[in-house]
Amino acid sequence: MKRTLLAVLAAVLICLSFAALAENATLTKAPDGFPEKPFTLYLDSDPGTETYTICQKFAEISAKYTGVNMELKPYEGSSGVLALAELMKSKDDGYSLLHQSLTLPLTIGFGTAPFAASDIQPVAGLFGDSLVVSVLPDSQFQSIEDIVTFAKENPGKFNWGGAKTKAAIQVGSAMFWNNAGIKVNYIAYGSGTDALVAVLGGNTMCNASSVSGALDYYKNGELKILAVSAPERLAILPEVPTFEELGYTDMTGYSIYRGTYTKAGISAEHLAVLEQLHELVFNDPEWVEFMAGLNKETNFMGTEAYTEWFNHIVNFTTTFNFD
Repeated sequence: MKRTLLAVLAAVLICLSFAALAENATLTKAPDGFPEKPFTLYLDSDPGTETYTICQKFAEISAKYTGVNMELKPYEGSSGVLALAELMKSKDDGYSLLHQSLTLPLTIGFGTAPFAASDIQPVAGLFGDSLVVSVLPDSQFQSIEDIVTFAKENPGKFNWGGAKTKAAIQVGSAMFWNNAGIKVNYIAYGSGTDALVAVLGGNTMCNASSVSGALDYYKNGELKILAVSAPERLAILPEVPTFEELGYTDMTGYSIYRGTYTKAGISAEHLAVLEQLHELVFNDPEWVEFMAGLNKETNFMGTEAYTEWFNHIVNFTTTFNFD
C-alpha cells in the first residue's frame, strides 16, 4: 500500500512538472517578429471529421504560444490535392500551412499531384497509425519469419491481403517485401474492411492494415498480430514485436502519419519558429490529454527527421515496381 501511494504521488509530481514546464514554455519569435499575424491551415477534411477536430485543437493550443489565431480552411477530396493546390497559391513566408497524412508523399511519388517534392517543405510530424500484419490465430504462419521462409521457398504464392493498390497499405507492405527480399501475391480489396473480412474467411494468408483497423479483431481473439511498424512496442500491443526488433529496419516508423507542411522557399528563421511551435504544442498537457482521449499514436518528428521521412516515402514510391 505504501509503495502504491508513493508511486501515485510520484506520477502526480511528474504530471505537475510537465504542466509547469508547459506553462513556462515560450515561443522564440524570429528577428522580424514572425509570427505577428494569423496563420491559415489548409486541410483535407471537413468540419465534423476527427481530423478537423484535431486540427481545431492544434490551432487553439498554438494560439497560446503565438498570440495569433490559426484559421482552418478545409478542402476535402482528390486525396488532399485540392488543399495542397491552395497552399501552392500562397506566399512562402510560413503563414500558410497544410495538414496532411501519408497521402501527400504518396501522391507526389506516384505523380498524381501536379507538384514536386521540392515544392513542399515538411515542418513537423505529430501522430499516425502504424502498419500491422495479421493472421488467423490457428494459421500455419505464427511469426513474420514463417511468412518470409514460405515466400522465399514459394515465390509469388503467398497471398498477402490489403486495401487498394498504390496506397498506404500496399506501399508499407512493399517496403517489407523489399526489405525481406520476398515476392508475394498481393490481393487488393476495395477497403480495409473488405481486406479484413477476406483474412477472417481464410481467403488470404495474412492481412496488412493499420493498427486501428485490426485492433478490435485482435482484442476479440479473431486475429493474431505478428508485427507492428512503430519505432517501439505500443502500449496497446505490448506483446507484439516491432519490425525493427525482427531485423526489418526499413519498416521502422512507417505509418499513416500526419503532420504539417508549408511552401518551399520559407526562410530558415521562420521554419525554425514553426518547428518549435509544433514541439511546444506536442508537449502541451492539454494536447497530450486530448490525443490520449482519442487513443492516438503520437510521435513527434522535427523538421529534419520529418523531411527525411517524407523524401524516403516519395523516393520509394518512385522507384519500386508496384505492377
